[in-house]
Amino acid sequence: MKRGTLAFVFLLGAVAGALGARALGRFFRPRPPRPAVIAARLTRELKLDDVQQVQVRAVIDGAAVRLRAIHDKAREDFEAQMKLDHERIEAFLRPDQKEKFDALRAKWESRRRGDRERFGPPPGS
Repeated sequence: MKRGTLAFVFLLGAVAGALGARALGRFFRPRPPRPAVIAARLTRELKLDDVQQVQVRAVIDGAAVRLRAIHDKAREDFEAQMKLDHERIEAFLRPDQKEKFDALRAKWESRRRGDRERFGPPPGS
């Protein structure tokens, strides 16, 4: 195989890989590490003794609970804001536009539900 052909094939593979990774990135959300994984890594990296392991794990577990509560509150606030914004938009629309807007909203919600069914709930849910 000639050098130019080999370089072209390599470049084509790199471009395809980059585009594929970008496309898949929309579907596969990174999940935060589980508390047990974090604790194990800290134990290993910092060489924690038994007492330190218990103390660190308590902090990590508490943080996970607090962060979950923050996440849930943010989701509730997000949903409430979206509902309010949709109501504001509908106030400006004609009846025929409202029907189309309702159809769009149903499509968006269906897609969101589908994402949850295909990829599972968001991290920590």
